[in-house]
Amino acid sequence: MKTFYIAGVLGLLFSVSGHAAKLCMAIDENVPTDYEYSSLNSSEWLVDISGTFVSGVAYCTKASGSVANNIYRSGTYDNKYCWCKMLSPAVSSWVFSSNLSDATNCAKYCSEDCATKMASSDFRSTMFSTLSDSNNLM
Repeated sequence: MKTFYIAGVLGLLFSVSGHAAKLCMAIDENVPTDYEYSSLNSSEWLVDISGTFVSGVAYCTKASGSVANNIYRSGTYDNKYCWCKMLSPAVSSWVFSSNLSDATNCAKYCSEDCATKMASSDFRSTMFSTLSDSNNLM
């Protein structure tokens, strides 16, 4: 019985460590990158940083800031502040991107703004410093 228990614990240990190794990726926020992006639609973005695909979502709110765990959209037409959240290969907090002058421009350009901001080492550094294992979208 002890042998079976020890074998089970070792099997679990090796399977968990193998899974963790798959999640480890090296993206240096300070190094210039081979960079291509696409704004997939009004709320999703995708960036190819030196062969590593980074994707996320964009969202417009009525409040600016720097970093937030949760953001909220108002029911009015003053949602002009663009926020970005990385979802893959890891999950970040919401990072403020920019003031896009009005709600219409924010809805139209926020995902593109998030994608292009990933070319900035300062923006990437902020995004990477907020990584978590949660996928809470709001």
